[in-house]
Amino acid sequence: MTEPRLQDLFDTPDTADEPPMPAGFAQSALELGRRRTRRRRTTRAAATGGVAAVAALAVGGAMMLGGGAAPDGARPPAAAGSHSTAAGRPTTATELLDRASLAAYHQNPTVRPDQFIYQKTLVKSREPAPDVDSPALHGDADSNLRGVKTVQYSETGESWSSADGSRRGWATSPLKAGDDRRFRTMRVRHPSLDVPTYQYLTTLPTDPDALMRRIDAAAQARADQKPGQQHRLNVMRFEVIENVLNVGIVPAELARPLYTDLGRLPGVELVRSATDAAGRKGIGVAITDPDSQIRYMIVFDRHDYRFLGYKTDDPATGKYLTWSAILAVDVVDQVK
Repeated sequence: MTEPRLQDLFDTPDTADEPPMPAGFAQSALELGRRRTRRRRTTRAAATGGVAAVAALAVGGAMMLGGGAAPDGARPPAAAGSHSTAAGRPTTATELLDRASLAAYHQNPTVRPDQFIYQKTLVKSREPAPDVDSPALHGDADSNLRGVKTVQYSETGESWSSADGSRRGWATSPLKAGDDRRFRTMRVRHPSLDVPTYQYLTTLPTDPDALMRRIDAAAQARADQKPGQQHRLNVMRFEVIENVLNVGIVPAELARPLYTDLGRLPGVELVRSATDAAGRKGIGVAITDPDSQIRYMIVFDRHDYRFLGYKTDDPATGKYLTWSAILAVDVVDQVK
């Protein structure tokens, strides 16, 4: 498709009403796009298209890679915890999150409601082979894929997501090298912590206690979707916070309470040596699922503490399940 034709489609008004998403749809979609599904994938095309569509719907992505200044006269906040300013590597998860909150406060620009967040992301995943079926792949718990024949996928995609969700964006879903096909993505009429937009994040409370109550409510809603999940609430809180980071650019004023609440979660620990899917060395924080023993990790740059991506893995085998790297992020006025 030519660029002028692409822009014509992008600018065409869309007046058709879209029905509200049913309860539980957002969480199911996000889990489908971010992690290995528990059932077999019948075709490669279905897996690739599902990941890209869900990522665009969720306005998925990463932290800003570029500059951006703090407001004049404003004092940059730090996350609650050690408040250490000492040189050297962070020695605790709280100290790392202190530095990450300061980095986000200084680096992240303000995004206008009429703008778009552009992202380029590499995602790797391990999934059950198409000819495999196993009891480990059924039931409510995520499988760690131990003893299951798997195949590995690697995809690099791009997305343009509306900052306030009022306009449809674009996403690419490459099925092979050189494939640049694009498709329009849904507007986000009802943003939430499951399907956040940048504009929605600006409405969240900046008091850590008030923000944690919102995070708790979102995690509880996830737990209520299937029985026996109350003991996994801290893992679900971790996922809610990670989902906020995946918007692409977190409002500067939200960074401090967000990282404060992440550091408060029982079970969150420092990962001194972490790597994103592109091979960049970093440092991270992680929490381990009490059922599957899957480890959920957020990876930061070890020098400037910007968000690099996420990873889920099985420490017992050393194998990843999903692994991402944020290759580029920008704020744009229109699709390119």
